[in-house]
Amino acid sequence: MMKLLRYQRFFGNYRIVSALLALCMVACLANVSNAAISGNYNVMIGESARYLDAILREQRGEISAAELYVIKYEESCKNPSVRLQDRNRPAMLVQNTSNEQNSITSFVIDIQQPGFEFGTGDAGNMGFNGQLVMFNPYSDAGVGVTANYVNNDTTKLQLNFTGLSQGMAAIFRIDLDPIPMVNVVYPDYRGILMGANVGQGPTAPALLSAT
Repeated sequence: MMKLLRYQRFFGNYRIVSALLALCMVACLANVSNAAISGNYNVMIGESARYLDAILREQRGEISAAELYVIKYEESCKNPSVRLQDRNRPAMLVQNTSNEQNSITSFVIDIQQPGFEFGTGDAGNMGFNGQLVMFNPYSDAGVGVTANYVNNDTTKLQLNFTGLSQGMAAIFRIDLDPIPMVNVVYPDYRGILMGANVGQGPTAPALLSAT
């Protein structure tokens, strides 16, 4: 019932609209015409769920640009070891920005870079409790998300949404693991999902397909 039109990501201190994460756009065609039923969805990814929530609240007029800057500054001043771990379990925000009443039901993230898979958190599960997704209370009330592998393939993660209707947003974390765990204990989402060069050369960007 939708078409995913664009996504945004956050790299360092800059907000970047990028095409590094390849998007598989899916439209539902009517049976008797060539008209496509499409929607508009915004996907953001970063190391701080609080910052993603603040961006959303600023867009909605709930906080000022000055308050957003303060939150951005506070999050950027976290202990480097904490930020390293957060880049291993990045926060994602999916918002339904459609003009018509519809819902996103799921999307699949397909890791293209060899040597990595989706996990269930690291030492102590770090809030995942054995699950493939850590739901965040910053999400809008009534919105939920679960996750599962696609055909038992640990490199393909399907996120399943409830209540993600017009104007609503979900915020959650996913976990990234190396296979095997030899040289990289905390892989960086910027390289694995975005194809960015984070010190080991450019990587293959992940694919995101929405339904």
